[in-house]
Amino acid sequence: MPIFTRSLPAQYRLLGDAASYVPAGGGTAVPLRVIFDAGGGLGGLDGMMQADGPQIRLQAADVPAAPAKGATFTLTASGAEWRAREKALPVLEGAEWLVPVAAG
Repeated sequence: MPIFTRSLPAQYRLLGDAASYVPAGGGTAVPLRVIFDAGGGLGGLDGMMQADGPQIRLQAADVPAAPAKGATFTLTASGAEWRAREKALPVLEGAEWLVPVAAG
């Protein structure tokens, strides 16, 4: 496992926002930390250009499967809800998920 991937938990503790995640179709909310990019397009620390709008990144280890279209994320501080526009894309060899979102 590359050192960058091993340091993801620390990066999310420092850069991430507290949030909750509910899979598409419902279920119990899972607390986690996400990196929210309201503008999209920058793709984050790995320099990938993947999104054309708001996006959320999360550690793959925090959820049992890739977030599907319709999954919801609620940012704890603002209460803003975001819904996945499509299935999450794997980033960093599957260590993270990149989720294009729209206001929910």
